[in-house]
Order: sequence, then structure tokens, then C-alpha cells
Amino acid sequence: MRQDIKAVVYRAAEISFDAYATAVRDTEAAVLADLAAIVPPPRLRKGSRPGLLFSVALGRLLKRAAVVVEVRSEAISADDAVWLPAHEAAAKRVTSGRKTLPRKEARAMQAKSAAVRASRSALAAWRGEGERESRKFKQARAIWRSRDFANALEAQRALPEELHYASRKSLERIFGRRT
Repeated sequence: MRQDIKAVVYRAAEISFDAYATAVRDTEAAVLADLAAIVPPPRLRKGSRPGLLFSVALGRLLKRAAVVVEVRSEAISADDAVWLPAHEAAAKRVTSGRKTLPRKEARAMQAKSAAVRASRSALAAWRGEGERESRKFKQARAIWRSRDFANALEAQRALPEELHYASRKSLERIFGRRT
């Protein structure tokens, strides 16, 4: 980036994008954390087309600023080799209404989801058919309803390990409310 260009950072919490785009001058670099941040989340703009809003907003900004910089992908509008893939990725995020997750977060979510499913299947297996409830199920219900524990979290920790990832709502639905 040239030395005579001043960087102007867009922070969505501080100013609306329209006000920011209007304030940027041709001697300034518009710095965005993510290109997708220039369009409000999909649930806030009913009946509108997010791809069109994104294109119009970005076009306005490209006309006003000397250069646009996206911090997320380190893309600069003057460098087509990096800018075009960053622009495509942002357009996909905006039109799909989703933000991509980093691999580490996605794996953590997947592991937790597997643990929750395991808790549900353990409860289903323990519950048994009809009126016949297994001994494990009766013991878990007794622990859940016990007054020996100050709160639901303590009672959940006392349950067998397979049930540690079950939500409180699920436990209340299956074992009943704690008294």
C-alpha cells in the first residue's frame, strides 16, 4: 500500500455501513475485517436479496475509496489474484446467510454433537419398552430427583458419565422436574 493513503477502519458496532461508505475519501484505504460485514445479517433484511445488496454496497465503496482491504484474507482490491477469491467467498457467505466456521470450532461442535447423541441413545436404551424400566434408568432418575444436590448441575454431575452431555431440558423431560 502506498504511504500517502490513510487507513480508515470500518467497525460495524460504531457506525452504519452507509455512513462509513459516504465518509471514505479517494485518498483513504477502506479497511474491513470481513467483506461480508458490509451487509446486515439475513434475518434483519426480510424480502431483500443479499447478493444484490452486497454488490451495490461493495461497488459504492470501491468507487469512493482509493483501495479496499479485507483483513480476514489479507486481500487488497488492487491485487486481483487475492481479491477475486476473497470477493467470491464473501459473496457466498452473504447469499447463503451463513458464516464459515474455522476447522477447530467445527470439530469441537461435531464432538459435542456426538456426545449429546450418545447421551440420548443411552437414555433410550435404559428406558426400556413399555412399563419395564431398567435398573440403570431407575437409579439415574433417583439421582436426578434427589434433594441431596443443591442444584441441577450437581445432580447432572452425579449421573452416570453417559448422561453428562444431556441438556437439562432433556433430563427434566425424561426424569421429571427436580423438586
